[in-house]
Amino acid sequence: MKYIGIILINIAFSAAGIFAAYSIKEKEIICDELLIMARTMKSNLRFSSGTYTGILNSLKQELILKHLDFINEISAEEPAVKTKLSLADDERTTHIFRLLGSVDSASMLDELDAYENYFAERKRYYSEKLKNRFKLYIMSGILCGAAVSIMLL
Repeated sequence: MKYIGIILINIAFSAAGIFAAYSIKEKEIICDELLIMARTMKSNLRFSSGTYTGILNSLKQELILKHLDFINEISAEEPAVKTKLSLADDERTTHIFRLLGSVDSASMLDELDAYENYFAERKRYYSEKLKNRFKLYIMSGILCGAAVSIMLL
Protein backbone atom coordinates (compact mmCIF):
# COMPACT_ATOMS: atom_id res chain seq x y z
CA MET A 1 0.00 0.00 0.00
CA LYS A 2 2.88 2.31 0.81
CA TYR A 3 4.43 1.75 -2.61
CA ILE A 4 1.17 2.53 -4.37
CA GLY A 5 1.07 5.85 -2.52
CA ILE A 6 4.65 6.61 -3.57
CA ILE A 7 3.82 5.83 -7.19
CA LEU A 8 0.75 8.07 -7.02
CA ILE A 9 2.80 10.91 -5.52
CA ASN A 10 5.36 10.61 -8.32
CA ILE A 11 2.60 10.64 -10.93
CA ALA A 12 0.97 13.70 -9.34
CA PHE A 13 4.20 15.70 -9.21
CA SER A 14 5.12 14.69 -12.76
CA ALA A 15 1.68 15.81 -13.95
CA ALA A 16 2.20 19.15 -12.20
CA GLY A 17 5.47 19.60 -14.10
CA ILE A 18 3.79 18.75 -17.39
CA PHE A 19 0.95 21.17 -16.61
CA ALA A 20 3.45 23.98 -15.93
CA ALA A 21 5.14 23.30 -19.27
CA TYR A 22 1.78 23.20 -21.05
CA SER A 23 0.81 26.61 -19.67
CA ILE A 24 3.72 28.14 -21.60
CA LYS A 25 2.66 26.26 -24.73
CA GLU A 26 -0.86 27.62 -24.32
CA LYS A 27 0.48 31.18 -24.19
CA GLU A 28 2.32 30.53 -27.44
CA ILE A 29 -0.92 29.26 -29.02
CA ILE A 30 -2.81 32.34 -27.82
CA CYS A 31 -0.18 34.61 -29.38
CA ASP A 32 -0.52 32.70 -32.64
CA GLU A 33 -4.30 33.12 -32.58
CA LEU A 34 -3.94 36.84 -31.82
CA LEU A 35 -1.76 37.11 -34.92
CA ILE A 36 -4.46 35.37 -36.96
CA MET A 37 -7.03 37.73 -35.45
CA ALA A 38 -4.96 40.77 -36.48
CA ARG A 39 -4.55 39.45 -40.03
CA THR A 40 -8.28 38.79 -40.27
CA MET A 41 -9.03 42.32 -39.07
CA LYS A 42 -6.58 43.75 -41.60
CA SER A 43 -8.12 41.83 -44.48
CA ASN A 44 -11.61 42.94 -43.43
CA LEU A 45 -10.47 46.56 -43.31
CA ARG A 46 -8.84 46.33 -46.73
CA PHE A 47 -11.44 44.36 -48.66
CA SER A 48 -14.79 45.12 -47.03
CA SER A 49 -16.59 47.97 -45.34
CA GLY A 50 -14.64 47.37 -42.15
CA THR A 51 -17.39 48.27 -39.68
CA TYR A 52 -16.89 47.35 -36.05
CA THR A 53 -19.75 44.86 -35.99
CA GLY A 54 -18.75 43.37 -39.35
CA ILE A 55 -15.19 42.76 -38.21
CA LEU A 56 -16.35 41.39 -34.87
CA ASN A 57 -18.81 39.02 -36.57
CA SER A 58 -16.11 37.74 -38.90
CA LEU A 59 -13.86 37.09 -35.89
CA LYS A 60 -16.64 35.21 -34.13
CA GLN A 61 -17.02 32.96 -37.18
CA GLU A 62 -13.32 32.02 -37.26
CA LEU A 63 -13.11 28.51 -35.82
CA ILE A 64 -9.35 28.68 -35.45
CA LEU A 65 -9.64 31.36 -32.75
CA LYS A 66 -10.97 28.90 -30.17
CA HIS A 67 -8.55 29.95 -27.39
CA LEU A 68 -9.70 33.58 -27.60
CA ASP A 69 -12.80 33.38 -25.41
CA PHE A 70 -13.13 37.15 -25.16
CA ILE A 71 -14.24 37.48 -28.81
CA ASN A 72 -17.70 36.10 -28.07
CA GLU A 73 -18.10 38.27 -24.96
CA ILE A 74 -16.62 41.58 -26.11
CA SER A 75 -18.92 44.61 -26.12
CA ALA A 76 -18.75 47.54 -28.51
CA GLU A 77 -19.18 50.14 -25.76
CA GLU A 78 -16.37 49.10 -23.43
CA PRO A 79 -14.18 46.32 -24.83
CA ALA A 80 -12.29 44.41 -22.15
CA VAL A 81 -9.94 41.60 -23.07
CA LYS A 82 -8.80 38.89 -20.64
CA THR A 83 -6.47 36.12 -21.79
CA LYS A 84 -3.86 33.95 -20.12
CA LEU A 85 -1.16 36.36 -21.26
CA SER A 86 0.21 39.26 -19.25
CA LEU A 87 -1.84 42.31 -18.31
CA ALA A 88 0.18 44.45 -20.75
CA ASP A 89 -0.68 42.06 -23.60
CA ASP A 90 -4.36 42.19 -22.67
CA GLU A 91 -4.27 45.99 -22.54
CA ARG A 92 -2.70 46.10 -26.01
CA THR A 93 -5.50 43.94 -27.40
CA THR A 94 -8.12 46.04 -25.61
CA HIS A 95 -6.55 49.14 -27.18
CA ILE A 96 -6.93 47.63 -30.66
CA PHE A 97 -10.63 46.99 -30.08
CA ARG A 98 -11.11 50.52 -28.71
CA LEU A 99 -9.51 51.98 -31.84
CA LEU A 100 -11.63 49.83 -34.13
CA GLY A 101 -14.24 52.08 -35.70
CA SER A 102 -12.92 55.26 -34.06
CA VAL A 103 -10.02 55.94 -36.46
CA ASP A 104 -9.71 55.86 -40.23
CA SER A 105 -8.75 52.65 -42.04
CA ALA A 106 -5.18 53.70 -42.83
CA SER A 107 -4.43 54.49 -39.19
CA MET A 108 -6.09 51.27 -38.08
CA LEU A 109 -3.99 49.26 -40.53
CA ASP A 110 -0.85 50.90 -39.14
CA GLU A 111 -1.93 50.04 -35.60
CA LEU A 112 -2.66 46.46 -36.63
CA ASP A 113 0.79 46.19 -38.23
CA ALA A 114 2.40 47.31 -34.97
CA TYR A 115 0.13 44.94 -33.04
CA GLU A 116 1.09 42.07 -35.32
CA ASN A 117 4.81 42.79 -34.92
CA TYR A 118 4.43 42.94 -31.14
CA PHE A 119 2.69 39.58 -30.88
CA ALA A 120 5.06 37.95 -33.37
CA GLU A 121 7.84 38.94 -30.97
CA ARG A 122 5.83 37.67 -27.97
CA LYS A 123 5.28 34.36 -29.76
CA ARG A 124 9.03 34.03 -30.35
CA TYR A 125 9.58 34.80 -26.66
CA TYR A 126 7.18 32.07 -25.53
CA SER A 127 8.62 29.60 -28.05
CA GLU A 128 12.11 30.23 -26.70
CA LYS A 129 10.88 30.02 -23.12
CA LEU A 130 9.14 26.72 -23.88
CA LYS A 131 12.25 25.34 -25.55
CA ASN A 132 14.44 26.32 -22.60
CA ARG A 133 12.12 25.38 -19.74
CA PHE A 134 10.02 22.43 -20.95
CA LYS A 135 12.44 19.77 -19.76
CA LEU A 136 13.19 21.75 -16.62
CA TYR A 137 9.54 21.78 -15.54
CA ILE A 138 9.09 18.09 -16.22
CA MET A 139 12.29 17.13 -14.41
CA SER A 140 11.38 19.38 -11.48
CA GLY A 141 8.07 17.57 -11.15
CA ILE A 142 9.77 14.17 -11.26
CA LEU A 143 12.47 15.18 -8.79
CA CYS A 144 9.98 16.75 -6.36
CA GLY A 145 7.93 13.57 -6.49
CA ALA A 146 11.06 11.51 -5.80
CA ALA A 147 12.05 13.77 -2.91
CA VAL A 148 8.62 13.47 -1.26
CA SER A 149 8.69 9.71 -1.83
CA ILE A 150 12.08 9.40 -0.16
CA MET A 151 10.88 11.44 2.81
CA LEU A 152 7.88 9.15 3.22
CA LEU A 153 10.00 6.01 3.18
